[in-house]
Amino acid sequence: QTTLPPASEALEQENTATVEVETTQVPVLPEPPRDETLAEARASERELDREARIDLCGCVFFLLPFTLLVGYYGIGFSYEAFTLGETSGDPGGLPYRWIIKAVIPFAFFSMTISGLGMMIRCINALRGVSKDGFSHPPIQH
Repeated sequence: QTTLPPASEALEQENTATVEVETTQVPVLPEPPRDETLAEARASERELDREARIDLCGCVFFLLPFTLLVGYYGIGFSYEAFTLGETSGDPGGLPYRWIIKAVIPFAFFSMTISGLGMMIRCINALRGVSKDGFSHPPIQH
């Protein structure tokens, strides 16, 4: 054993004094969310880019051609109903059927405008300008 000098013994005795402390129970908090690693962040970025590319290709090759085609031919469909003065065959039916038929091109041209907005969102995500719209899972009904 080593012997302590007298000043160290007094200091050790002061440090070893017992103090009674009233303990209280502290509620256990959930762990804070951890920061994602660099690999996870890069994988997330690649997934967002992949999703944006798929959406962009879907808009360019499927949504826009289909909506423009149906909208274009719907104009002739509703114009023909207008010029013929087409009415409902049922007694008390619609006197102007062309109004209902005119909704077809209107709806498809509205979908075209929505598709253009979707394309802009995809292009912004690919350029890194904004990831809005890709940061949450799609809404499923």
